[in-house]
Amino acid sequence: MQSLSIQVHPNRLPSVDATTFGAALKKMVATTGLVHEISFGSGDETGTYETFTFSTSDVAALWELVQKAFYRDSAFAEPLKESSIVVCTGVDGWSDFVLLFHYDPAVEVGSIPLPNPTFQRTAARPLN
Repeated sequence: MQSLSIQVHPNRLPSVDATTFGAALKKMVATTGLVHEISFGSGDETGTYETFTFSTSDVAALWELVQKAFYRDSAFAEPLKESSIVVCTGVDGWSDFVLLFHYDPAVEVGSIPLPNPTFQRTAARPLN
């Protein structure tokens, strides 16, 4: 099983309400039929963060839906671009992962080639 994890760092942008975002995210993914399991966590290693993880059999389709719903044309788009990290794991878990988005545009991110979810690293690029 693959997973998509979205980590929000509220200290980077106080206008991000992780609880409201989490509720909206959970509501959206519940309607897709793509998510098999949802888990939420939080921490405070180098600043407070909230992590939302979704187990799915189609990480590419789920990432596309999340981008459309939250990173493009929504009230969350700009705050998330300044305060979030998105990571997906492949069928081999964390030994097969890729960073899909990082709030710091200088950080190298990867992509999920379609239709085969084998991960490859690419140069950082803005979300479309």
